[in-house]
Amino acid sequence: MRYLSLILVCLILIGCDKVEDPYEGIRVVSECAGTISDPNGNDTTEFKSESGFAKALIEEYTGHTCKNCPPQAQRLFDWAENEFEGKLVVLGVHAGNFAELVPDEGYVTDLRVPAGYDLQEKYEGGNSAPSITINRSQNPLTPGKWNTTMDSLANSSYFTSPRFDISATSIVNKNENKGIVEVRVSALTDIDVENIGLGIYVSEDSVIAQQLHRDKGVIPDYAHRHVLRKAITGTFGNSFVTGSFPQDTVISQTLCYDLDPIWNADNCSLIFFISNLDNSQLLQAEEMHMIK
Repeated sequence: MRYLSLILVCLILIGCDKVEDPYEGIRVVSECAGTISDPNGNDTTEFKSESGFAKALIEEYTGHTCKNCPPQAQRLFDWAENEFEGKLVVLGVHAGNFAELVPDEGYVTDLRVPAGYDLQEKYEGGNSAPSITINRSQNPLTPGKWNTTMDSLANSSYFTSPRFDISATSIVNKNENKGIVEVRVSALTDIDVENIGLGIYVSEDSVIAQQLHRDKGVIPDYAHRHVLRKAITGTFGNSFVTGSFPQDTVISQTLCYDLDPIWNADNCSLIFFISNLDNSQLLQAEEMHMIK
């Protein structure tokens, strides 16, 4: 098996199970060697995608003044936890009119991030919240179109025909809010996409902030689910493979990056996606807990 190693730019994180060797399981490249000043405080988390099926990324455009968003978001979580268990990665993108701050009415927690602005600008989803994209293969869909689109995806071969195996090793230091992650992608078949990208996002679950609800009015301590917090790579992914990606080839990228201290790392996840950079559509997605 061929093993190619590509290295990205430096950026930061936080992690989990402590091991005696602070860099066990990961090659520390020169660009990241000085990221963590005291490696004795490091924790290591390992991840490997489950074989046999592919996951899809659902990005929901939402906002704290969108009264219809909470019940519709629950539909997505029900799908992810029941009907499509283990097959969906759900991400809340706070962008557009409904995500703007309204201090006089108590909407003071800003959940908008630059990557969300990029996505909203490209797909124009934030101003029609709630709306979703599925693997970025269409314009944002309003709730009336969700069922038919998901049925179509379920009836296709997407979930049962994964093209990639994704694994990752994350070293994090809680004391310094810094980390290193190595992502390894193996081609399960010959990939004929000319320009493949790898994207990595940070999401945080159960962010407590005020939310308007269609049935319950203003909820001051609403738990916002799977909030997009940061794009570690570029919003639409960084260049990963150009040209051929033959079956059984393994390609890796190693990144160092910052974790914002306002996040609750225990509730954070890393989202990985493989994209076609020529049209921004996603080929496959995965998710791992930042701290297991």
